[in-house]
Amino acid sequence: MAIAGINFDKILVEKLKKIEAPLKINSNISLSDVTKEKDSEKGMALLRFDFVFGLDYAVKQAVIEIKGHVLVKDKEKEIDDILSVWKKTKKISPALAERVLNVILLKCNIKALLLSQEFNLPPHIQFPTLANKPSKYHG
Repeated sequence: MAIAGINFDKILVEKLKKIEAPLKINSNISLSDVTKEKDSEKGMALLRFDFVFGLDYAVKQAVIEIKGHVLVKDKEKEIDDILSVWKKTKKISPALAERVLNVILLKCNIKALLLSQEFNLPPHIQFPTLANKPSKYHG
């Protein structure tokens, strides 16, 4: 199973009011659908995982929402088996979920970070900072 690509279909950034402390940023990620597609160039079957990634700057101060899809290549039988389970249970195997969700998280966190900067929102990821502490080597 190989990731063939990830695409964004919709991006929403909305400032609802002035950003004020204390600020809690809630994140959410979900798979909304799994479908089968054909790769028009190679005639291969692909699995399409539709997703929604969201950040909520609580309490209703701002929202970032990214909708998109991940395409995964595999053998036709494997794709049919995964799709059959999805249609019955709306679940996929933990190993596949980990792979797909990690790709989504990587791409969406980077995009959300860029969007937060453009819209003057605080970053949703904690960055390392330097602290000015006295050193034992300097008197």
